[in-house]
Amino acid sequence: MLDSLCLPRDLQRTVTGTIPCVTPVNPASDSPCAPPDASPMITKHQKGPLPPAGSATPRLASQPPDPPNISREEKVRQRWKSFQGRRGAEDLTATWEFVSRMLLRNAPMGWEAADRLMRMVFDIGSPATLVDVKEQLRQLRIKATTRPDWEARGTAGVFAAGCWHTTNEHASRVGLRLVYWCIHDHRHRLQQSGHRDPIAQTVNDIFCQLSCVDRDRRLVEGKVKEWNKRAWPWNQLVHIAETPNIICFLPQGGIGYFSGEEGSCMTDYCKLTKAHFDAMDVIFKRHRSRFLDSVPPDFFEIFLYNRPPPHRFAIEDWADYEIFHEPLDSARFDRAFEPVQP
Repeated sequence: MLDSLCLPRDLQRTVTGTIPCVTPVNPASDSPCAPPDASPMITKHQKGPLPPAGSATPRLASQPPDPPNISREEKVRQRWKSFQGRRGAEDLTATWEFVSRMLLRNAPMGWEAADRLMRMVFDIGSPATLVDVKEQLRQLRIKATTRPDWEARGTAGVFAAGCWHTTNEHASRVGLRLVYWCIHDHRHRLQQSGHRDPIAQTVNDIFCQLSCVDRDRRLVEGKVKEWNKRAWPWNQLVHIAETPNIICFLPQGGIGYFSGEEGSCMTDYCKLTKAHFDAMDVIFKRHRSRFLDSVPPDFFEIFLYNRPPPHRFAIEDWADYEIFHEPLDSARFDRAFEPVQP
């Protein structure tokens, strides 16, 4: 499985610097990564949501002016030595140096790859990403329509949601990735319980719950195999965060938390190897392990089933510029997903 994944060039040890993310694919598709020796089309990140006209610009983690002739490595060191987070200035150089020594293809991955991975971890759930989640909730409420009661149909409900996300113009990238993970998780649980062929059993579990009109075993089998295969990177992230909610807070617009640096987009995470995810696990556990604690455990189902929540969250009443001007993992964000009275 790992051999089929291509790596972001800025995470390969033989290349220096960083590159923008690959051109975003259609929300209803996950085109395979180009082979490592190919030259994929690269574009600049799309701009994410901005504060309303006349308000201040988004808050990004500022960096001190560069002294004359400062090297790229020293600039990175200064960033992690004076990182601005929830508790003010923190020195994260120990984590950066530790990750740089972690092995990638039997050799240390180096300071540049460590820097990129740390920025990818801090881009998850950043203020810009929270503004994007807020906008997605707003769009769900505007475009709410009557759909089948997927939840009540168990695994078949996830399958129905997946089919909807692959064909509907309002499909969600987040929702489709969650479908991948749910199918993979169901298969994994069957495997853990001793089923000899968990894929076949997953197909049976879905097929038996479908109505006569929807029954097409070959279609179900094809989708299950495809989605299970595509789930690998998203399952790694869920394993790191211990909740599928993390998929809802991945950056999509390419605005990163650090000024002057390339931001992350969702496709960046699908190109990582096991060694990269192991490094991200270290970073997340040390510095981001609690940012999802205040998010309801079933929050991801909103985007999985493309169904607006029955109540409003506090963040939906906050102005974008207010969110942008909070530091990463601000104490205010602990209340962002509390239900509010109408």
